[in-house]
Amino acid sequence: MESEDLRISLDRVTVRYQFANTSGKPVTLTVAFPLPDIDLSDADNVALPSTDPVNFVDFETKIDGVPAEFRIDQRAMVGDKDVSAQLNQFKLPLLPIGSREIRVADLPEATRTKLADQGLLMPVRTDDRGRQQYAVAWVAKTSALRQQTFPPERGVIVEQPVTGRALAPAPIPSCDGSSATTNPSPLK
Repeated sequence: MESEDLRISLDRVTVRYQFANTSGKPVTLTVAFPLPDIDLSDADNVALPSTDPVNFVDFETKIDGVPAEFRIDQRAMVGDKDVSAQLNQFKLPLLPIGSREIRVADLPEATRTKLADQGLLMPVRTDDRGRQQYAVAWVAKTSALRQQTFPPERGVIVEQPVTGRALAPAPIPSCDGSSATTNPSPLK
């Protein structure tokens, strides 16, 4: 990376990177841009700029001014444990917002009990009839990923405007274990 320009306003974060491949051949990497973690156990205090349960910060990427395709990787975590499969088993969304919002009280009692036993729901209070009320207990972790080829002997401008707060991008290791962060790279 040759340069990074970070601009923060009340409603938007824009990052502009300039990369240069100093090698004589193209370099292709998987690039990940982690989006903010959403701790659903504190959902009453979370305000998201979008009701899209997948791209909840309206993330986009432009490479040399042209919109780039990316895919979203989203996981549900309780501590260090990935609980996405358990939620999928119950057909529950990993980030229950917008059209995917769930009402825990509307879930069948047997489902609530199983989810609570697995640590996916936590007791928060009782209702007027003394029945236990639950809240979701997982953290939604989301990253935008794309394959990026950096042409030889040429600079590339990558722009990533995000509504709300975001984190720095991180190359993902390839199948052979290499990554731009662990091996010498011709990218600047």
